[in-house]
Amino acid sequence: MKNQINDHDVLELTNKSLEKILTKTNLEIPVMPTIIISNEPNMIDGFKSLSYYNEQKNEIGIAYGGNDISLISREIYEEIFHYIRHIYCPTSYNEKIARAIEMKELRKEICEINTRLIIEKETCVNNILKNFINKNFYSDMVDEFYGFLGQRFYDKNVKYNNFLNHSIDSLSTKSKNIQNMISAQIQIICSIGQNLKQCKRERKQKELLDILQKSIDKYYYLTKKGYDTERLKKINQAHEIGYTHASNFDLDKINDWENFFSLPSFEVRKRFFCKNPNYEKL
Repeated sequence: MKNQINDHDVLELTNKSLEKILTKTNLEIPVMPTIIISNEPNMIDGFKSLSYYNEQKNEIGIAYGGNDISLISREIYEEIFHYIRHIYCPTSYNEKIARAIEMKELRKEICEINTRLIIEKETCVNNILKNFINKNFYSDMVDEFYGFLGQRFYDKNVKYNNFLNHSIDSLSTKSKNIQNMISAQIQIICSIGQNLKQCKRERKQKELLDILQKSIDKYYYLTKKGYDTERLKKINQAHEIGYTHASNFDLDKINDWENFFSLPSFEVRKRFFCKNPNYEKL
């Protein structure tokens, strides 16, 4: 009978993997991460994920249900590399946390905009959302680059393949359709607002106001859905780009792991997201 993997086995494997990586790279860490073990996968950013690293909690999560030890080990190594990157280049993660707070405030602000501002600031709101998504995109590419290098540190033969839950093309189409629906909804709001201005009867005004409120609620819903779809598309692209460049990376050329993990994100993209990676002084 095949032995079943349990929580204790995965926790022990994670701790041993971390010890092995630190020994091989000659790195030191000031604070150990909390390890969360579960049987079922977690939903992270729209993905059903076997593992995650939460930089705010300094927490590594591993789900092992129904998976072989090799796959679990690769996931563990990936999240440990995310964790080490956070330790040696905290600015990349601090910026991400700041953007998460910014997004929370931005959504709150959007929900407080009245009808007139929705109409006048539609382009402005959409541009703010797109800029925010793009800021995260460049950071996510580098994060996933380091993560996949963790998998390759465990098994150098691992290469990127299209693991994505959603195709980028289908997400692009969905995003475009949602933007069209948002534009149509704004036209409805404008039309109701115009009718409301011309309406003199109190009962009819109340009916129009009820319809207007429902239209505004739908606008808010579509805006959030549009953001989430666009964000998911960018997450897919970030994985694809980061994993592809990590697949072509020569781990044997790294001698100074502390320097490598400390590189600013823009320098990582400049040196390694290209045909001829630059390993100088590493």
